Amino acid sequence: MLAAGRRKRWIAAAALLAAVTASGCASVPANSGGHRVKGGVATISLVSGSIPTYIFPFTPAQDAAYPNPQGFQILMWRPLYWIGDHNKPGIDYGESLAGPPVYRDGNRTVTITLKSWKWSDGSSLTPANVAFWMGLEFTEKAHYSGYTPGYFPDNVRSVSYDDSARTVTFHLTGPVSPAWFTNNELTQIVPLPAAWDRAKNGAGHCAAEDLAAQKSSCPAVYAYLTGQAGHLSSYATNPLWQVVDGPWRLTSFSSDGHVTMVPNKSYSGPVKPSVTKLQMLPYTSESAVYNALRSGSTLSVGDLPVTDAPEANAQGQPASEPLAPRYTLHAVYIPSVIWAFLDYHNPVLRPVFEQLYFRQALQSTINQPLYIKKALHGYATPTYGPVPLRPATPYISSAEKTNPYPFSIARARRYLTSHGWSIPASGPAVCAHPGTGAGQCGAGIPAGKKLVISMLYPTNSTANAVIAQQWQTDASRAGIQLKLTSQAYQPMVGTMAACSQKTAPSCTWGIGYIEGNLGTGIYPSGEGLLAGGAGFNLGGYSDPVMNKLIKKATTSPSLSSLYAFENYAVKQVPYPFMPTPDWTLHAVASNLRGATPFNVQAIITPQNWYFVK
Repeated sequence: MLAAGRRKRWIAAAALLAAVTASGCASVPANSGGHRVKGGVATISLVSGSIPTYIFPFTPAQDAAYPNPQGFQILMWRPLYWIGDHNKPGIDYGESLAGPPVYRDGNRTVTITLKSWKWSDGSSLTPANVAFWMGLEFTEKAHYSGYTPGYFPDNVRSVSYDDSARTVTFHLTGPVSPAWFTNNELTQIVPLPAAWDRAKNGAGHCAAEDLAAQKSSCPAVYAYLTGQAGHLSSYATNPLWQVVDGPWRLTSFSSDGHVTMVPNKSYSGPVKPSVTKLQMLPYTSESAVYNALRSGSTLSVGDLPVTDAPEANAQGQPASEPLAPRYTLHAVYIPSVIWAFLDYHNPVLRPVFEQLYFRQALQSTINQPLYIKKALHGYATPTYGPVPLRPATPYISSAEKTNPYPFSIARARRYLTSHGWSIPASGPAVCAHPGTGAGQCGAGIPAGKKLVISMLYPTNSTANAVIAQQWQTDASRAGIQLKLTSQAYQPMVGTMAACSQKTAPSCTWGIGYIEGNLGTGIYPSGEGLLAGGAGFNLGGYSDPVMNKLIKKATTSPSLSSLYAFENYAVKQVPYPFMPTPDWTLHAVASNLRGATPFNVQAIITPQNWYFVK
C-alpha cells in the first residue's frame, strides 16, 4: 500500500472518508437481501488531506499522497495490473489490463499480453499506450514519484512492441526476482491514451515504439501535460482528461473538494458501474463526518475516526456497533508500515541522525503499545522493521517478530550518555565529549550541541496529535527535545518531498511523522522506501550496505535475500518505527451493497456499488 507498486506508495489509513446517498431507498439490515435499485447517487466525503489535487497519472512525489493516485486518478485510468483481489493482497488478473507476465531467459526477459480493452474515444488499448508510459519513464524518471535510481526503468535494457500480437517485451539488464518485478515494477505502469501524445506546438511522438523518437519528443510532451495538469479549474472541461479507460469520467471539479464523475459507457472492465453519479463532497474534519453519521443524515458510507471508535476486539473488529441499526462498522486491514522520517538532508541535524546509537535511543522513547491503546483504540499493529507484521506471510523474518528496541527511557538515556552526551535535570542533552572515539558523540557533532529537533506532524486526525505529544513528553525524559509543529497533510508531504541534496541548506525540518501508511509493495523489498535516492525516501537515508541488500532482494528469488535486507533494517533503524494504524473503519449503510469486502490497498471501487430497497 506511501502501496503495491511504487506509484501507490502513500496510503493515508484514514483518508477514504466515503459517503453514499440514494433517494427513495428504504433501509434494510446490512448484509441482508433487498431488491436492487437501478441508479442512485454515490457521494464520497473528503476531509483535509484527502482532497484530489493532481490529475496526471505520471505523478511527482509532492503530489503522490493519497488520494491522487488511489482515490481519484485510478477511477479514470487503470494501471496495467490491478492490485488487491478485494480484501486479499496480490494481483487480480481478472481486473487487470494484461494477462500474467511470462518470464524467460533466466528471468531476464518478461513478456506481457494486453487484453482487448477500449478507451472512451473508441480507440483500442495497444502496446503504443504502454510505450507512451515507458517513454516518460525513460526520459522523465527524475520527475516521477516511483523512481528509485538503479531500478525501474534503469534495469530495462530495451522494450519490444508487437502490435499484431498485442505484446510488450521487456529486455532487462540482468536477472530479477519474478515475484518482485511483477508486483513492484510492472504494477507501476499506467497505459496512457494516444490523445495525450501532444506538445505545446503540435503532435508528439512519445507513444512511438522507438526509444530514439521518444527521447526527442517525450520531454516536450511531458512539459505540455504537466502544464495542463497545473490548471485545476479546467480538469472537468479539458478534452485531454475526458479520454479514459477506467469506469468513471470527470464532469465537474473544484479544488475545494467538490468533484463529480459519471460512468464511462465504454468501460471494458468486468464490472460496470451501477450508480448513475459519483460525487465527492468536502468535510471540515473527520469529526464532521462522524457527526453526520450519528445525526442520521443521508450519508451511507463514512469513515469512523479511531479516536471515536469502540475498542477493537481480538480479531481487530469493533467490539460494539455504536451506529447501529442504520450502519454496520467494518474494520478494513491495510498491510503497510509507518515510520517517522528523519531529515538526513538537514545540514545541522544530519551528523546526529547518522549515529546508530542516537537512532537506537530515539526508538527507545517510542511507546508503541501505549500509542496503540491510547490513540488508536487497538486498530494498529506494532512496527519493528520494513515488512508489515500482518497478515502473517512468508516475507516476515524471525528478527522482525520481536521489538529489538522496546520502550525504555532508562535505555535511551544510556545510549546517549555512553556516547558523550550529558543529560541535565531539565532541558535537552548536550554533547560533552565531541569526537569519533569510544564514548564520544561522533563525527560532525560539536561540543555543546543540544538535542533539540523540530518535528512536523499532520493535522488530519486527532490521533496524530495524541501520539506526537506523548512522544514529545517521553523523549524529553531522555534528553531529546522535540519541538512540534502541525501542518495540513498534503502541504507537509510537499515540504518534505522538496528537500534534496541541492536544497539541503533550506531543509530545516528534523522529524516528519506523516502517519500516512507506507505501502511496501506486495513484495516488501524496500527499494522504493529505503534505497538511496528512492522517490519516497523522503528523509534522504542512504547506506551502501542497505542498498546492496535491497538490490540482492530484488534480483534473487530466494527469501533468504529478503530476510537479510529485513534483518539489517530492523537493527539499523533507518527511521524510527511507529505503530501502524492498519485498520480503516468504514460505516456502511444498510441499503448499500458491493462496498464490502473493501480493497486491501484502500483503492476505492465504486463501480462495484449498488443500492437496494
